[in-house]
Amino acid sequence: METFTKVGLDALLTPENCVLLLIDHQPFQLANVNSHDPTIVINNVTALARTAKAYDIPTILTTVNEERGGLIFKQVQAVFPDQKTINRTFINAWEDRQVVEAGEEDGPEEGCHGCALDGDVSCDARYPCDG
Repeated sequence: METFTKVGLDALLTPENCVLLLIDHQPFQLANVNSHDPTIVINNVTALARTAKAYDIPTILTTVNEERGGLIFKQVQAVFPDQKTINRTFINAWEDRQVVEAGEEDGPEEGCHGCALDGDVSCDARYPCDG
């Protein structure tokens, strides 16, 4: 396996070398979260979204099956009021062409990091999103 050779300042995330992908932050997803109070989950992801906006980090908003699961948390959408959410039909965000294209358009060549209610997902040049 290839080793990651960036060290020091080159190893830090910057708005130029990362993108934040917020996945499935919808009301119906909270039904499956038993480890944290729903209000804390909403507040934490809203704080993450505000931090990304403050640092000009490209951010992609995505939901799954909005018609049944609801829109993205209104607190998160309020951080990016003019941004359209990608409404997926695939459970796996990386299988949805719209998400992959948005990541390729807005994100770095090295990779991206996604934050989902049911866990973290990431991809980079060593582990391509579409592979």
